[in-house]
Amino acid sequence: MTRVTTKYVLPICLMLIILLLASAVRFYNLGGQSLWYDEGVAYGHSQRSLAEMIPRLQNNVHVPAYFGSLALYEDLVGYTEFGLRSYSVLWSIIGIAGVYALGKRLFHPIAGLASALLVALNGFSIYYAQETRMYAMLATVAVLSMLAFVKWAKLTLQPYPGEESETPSMTLRLWGWGLVFALLNVLGEYTHVSYALVMLTHGIMALLLLGNLLSRTIGGSLPSTVFIRALLIYVVVNILTLLLFAPWIVTAISQISAQPNISDALAWGDIVRIIQGWFAFGITFEEGLGGMSVVMYFFLLFGLLNITDKRKVAWWTLLLPIVWVLVSVGAYLYLELYARYLRFLLPAQIGFALWLGRGAWVLWEIVPRRAESRSGWQRQATLYLPKFTAIVAVLAFAWQQLTLLPPLYHDEQYTRDNYRQLVRTISDEAGEGDAIILSAPGIQEIFGYYYDDYVPVFTLPAGENIAQDTQAIIDEYSRIYVVLYGQDEQDPNQLVETTLNQNAFPITGEWVGDVRFERYASPARFEDVNSVNVQFGERIILQSFALSDEIVNPNDALQVQLTWQTDSLLDIRYKVFLQLLNTDGVLVAQRDSEPSGNQAPTTSWQVDAPVIDNHALAIPDLPEGDYTLIVGLYDSNNPQARLSINDTDFLTLATITIE
Repeated sequence: MTRVTTKYVLPICLMLIILLLASAVRFYNLGGQSLWYDEGVAYGHSQRSLAEMIPRLQNNVHVPAYFGSLALYEDLVGYTEFGLRSYSVLWSIIGIAGVYALGKRLFHPIAGLASALLVALNGFSIYYAQETRMYAMLATVAVLSMLAFVKWAKLTLQPYPGEESETPSMTLRLWGWGLVFALLNVLGEYTHVSYALVMLTHGIMALLLLGNLLSRTIGGSLPSTVFIRALLIYVVVNILTLLLFAPWIVTAISQISAQPNISDALAWGDIVRIIQGWFAFGITFEEGLGGMSVVMYFFLLFGLLNITDKRKVAWWTLLLPIVWVLVSVGAYLYLELYARYLRFLLPAQIGFALWLGRGAWVLWEIVPRRAESRSGWQRQATLYLPKFTAIVAVLAFAWQQLTLLPPLYHDEQYTRDNYRQLVRTISDEAGEGDAIILSAPGIQEIFGYYYDDYVPVFTLPAGENIAQDTQAIIDEYSRIYVVLYGQDEQDPNQLVETTLNQNAFPITGEWVGDVRFERYASPARFEDVNSVNVQFGERIILQSFALSDEIVNPNDALQVQLTWQTDSLLDIRYKVFLQLLNTDGVLVAQRDSEPSGNQAPTTSWQVDAPVIDNHALAIPDLPEGDYTLIVGLYDSNNPQARLSINDTDFLTLATITIE
């Protein structure tokens, strides 16, 4: 019967505390934020059968493991934001347990505990654990595959004790772990294509392992059969991995080659600093680190030392997390993915935590030289000083991570696009005779998650006659709500916006995170066109204007059509302002925009060519009475620099009566 000791029980108890802490920070506010675009895509995929899902995934850069398993999970927990995201939380928690097991197997339980704690409180890990996407699953599968790989490698690298190493039992164990490793790699490949970075780490570490076995074989300390067996197993399990992924290989290659890299370029120093910050503390690291960056470098430095581990495989285990981080980050930088795709490095963040954890363990194990010359309590105090320092440093590091978490949950800089509020706004405003345009199928999926009203929804661009389809909506509906996301990819020629801006009247536009929300009014019938030929500044002339009406109601959109002209090319971008003033001259409503819904900037105007500029001024809930409508132009970089008109800086267009 195995004797239960404190040395055995304490790490387990501490690990349970870490898992509880990890669960708390991941489940906290889990359903508080709206689902965003990518989560809507994931939800949409999970609602389809596998036969429907796969063709859609083959048109994108996705693979089916996450979406198919999410569909099964949804049947158990439901489709709320909390329920959908909890699937990633569970994967993340399993991954943290795997980090402990991996750190323990590579180094020591102390390293495993430190690494697990630093992943548990890392904002990078937490952010993607709270998202209905595949990245938490990707990181966890990477940990589990690395565990299987390490188990196989350590069995292979162990000192040769004689014929026992060639027994059927040992061979069976090696093949068994190799098979587990292969199956986990297949799962990783079908989770996300960036799993290739993890497999690249496997390959480099396997080459080091096989090189060591070969040198020992050549040196005569190892039978050639041991090297041949290891080589055979590794080759066979990788062939098996490729065969099981073969149905998707061609698709994956075509997906990756066709996918544009739209990440913004950054200086190498900046991206390395960001990667370090995300790996160590999370995406909110710039909110304030105190002196903890010094502790990070301290742990990384100690993690390179090999003064505590006397095992034959110490060199190999020491290199694994370092190779994992450097290979992944190196490939990432080589591909110039930069800040946009940092989520692809989530598995490498675990390698970074293992590196830090090993540094904490090395510090823990240091035996000061002064201890040998002392006795009694002084000797004990000297011996325990490094252990105390390691504990304080790890806890201080973890505390710093914890203090950086509140912005992750509540600061708008880090929160997701609020489609929930966007849909609520449209539902409150839209009525009979209105329509909604969404810019992409993914928007339709996330919009449909929240929207259950009666106003018709159109997904554009679609079909061959995009402009004609857009015009048909303008002709049929009185007010149009437009949700735009990823326009450079979905509608690079901006056919939808151009048609709306030329043939409808923009009311308001605003950004909701990365989403642009626009309101348009379909054109009214203009009874009169007022010719004015008023000069603004030295080179711009307002030829004419037309109003949809001079009597309006609260919540109407007063349509104003302006016709501009310039007598020479312009080098300044001007904005048009329309303002409604009460009888005291107080501003009560306003619209500012570059001409034609920002699509005809003044720097693009041609000499003597008329520019039609449509605007719709939203009329707020104002008291009945007469109001003055004025128009003017100002430098878009300096709102105070208005163009003059005789002795003033605006032109009065009309008196507007609100009933």
